[in-house]
Amino acid sequence: MASYDDIKRIAALSFTNHAITEAPARSWRLGKPGTSVYAFRVTWAPGMVALSGDVGTVVYEIWPAFNTLEGAIDLVAQADFSYLASKSGVDKEFDREATVADLIRYAYDGKRQGCRERLFAQLCDEYGGDPDNVVDRKEAVRAFRDDDSLSAERIYGITGDAEDLRYSLPPGARWAFEAVKFWAETMRTPTPSPDTMGANRG
Repeated sequence: MASYDDIKRIAALSFTNHAITEAPARSWRLGKPGTSVYAFRVTWAPGMVALSGDVGTVVYEIWPAFNTLEGAIDLVAQADFSYLASKSGVDKEFDREATVADLIRYAYDGKRQGCRERLFAQLCDEYGGDPDNVVDRKEAVRAFRDDDSLSAERIYGITGDAEDLRYSLPPGARWAFEAVKFWAETMRTPTPSPDTMGANRG
């Protein structure tokens, strides 16, 4: 692996003949006048749409669809959350709530189907109680559900199965999606001309 000093030397050589030229780009601020609350900026350049501001920072890169501004607006307006998120570089994070809910549902589904679900035994080992006792099982499940200190590592330690863990995109990814969707819809909405506005008032 190259050291920082190596990269500094290689970069200096690589950039020696670079010239700076203006590149096409456009930028818009969306927000309520006089406040920055929930305000954000969207910047388009060929190949990417960048979001920054009060709702977070995300860069979406899609080629060749984002090669033109019109292409970027059209794709963002039509795209769903999972597709755009997959083009943003935003990583999924451990989702404690989804993991716990899935495990509890799986355990009770197994019990209803006549299987002795091992998760009850694992939870009773962790939180105390007898897995064959209905009250103890319920108490262990409740303790598991209410345990705010559960991490991916701890749940793996309880169940021993990495496939039990659920990962989801962070809330910031959804904020970014809603913001760029709003930008695209706003860009597609024709701005009324002064003549039209005057006619509407009359």
